[in-house]
Amino acid sequence: MHLAYTKLDMMLEHLKNCSVVKNRAPLKHGGPWGRIYMMGEIFGIMRNPEIYIHAGTLSAKDMEKFPHKLRQNLITLHKYVFIFWAVMMCLGLVAWLGLV
Repeated sequence: MHLAYTKLDMMLEHLKNCSVVKNRAPLKHGGPWGRIYMMGEIFGIMRNPEIYIHAGTLSAKDMEKFPHKLRQNLITLHKYVFIFWAVMMCLGLVAWLGLV
């Protein structure tokens, strides 16, 4: 949430030529869930930029200008979110099976 409220505008500025981001930019005004959704879109772009560049929805120059440290932080955060989600799913499965 911290990144969504402090760095989202800067990330949107760096990705201003990306049609995926431009089309969904109004969601940032949708409260916490809108900002989280936008962060998810940006996570996907940072994780696999070649897909978006090949499709023509992302400019390679935008990716070059995007701050490297912020990109690394986003990718690391995405990994932690995935690990947290996987652990929660496993705990839910264990509880559902009645093993606890």
